[in-house]
Amino acid sequence: MTGETAPGPQSAAGAPDAGDSASAPVQTAPLNAVALAKEVVLERLENLLEWLLRRLKRYRAGRGDWWEK
Repeated sequence: MTGETAPGPQSAAGAPDAGDSASAPVQTAPLNAVALAKEVVLERLENLLEWLLRRLKRYRAGRGDWWEK
């Protein structure tokens, strides 16, 4: 037993414990709820405006050149 080291602690699943720096989870920044809500609102507003523009183009195309009649 000279020169041998004991194996590191393992979780119940058999993976190395989180104390091992190589298998530690990556630290992520906390979510900013206000910024996330703004992004969602802006995306939905953009989708609504694009949809309205498509509807307007279809409506105008259906009416033809009414201004020249």
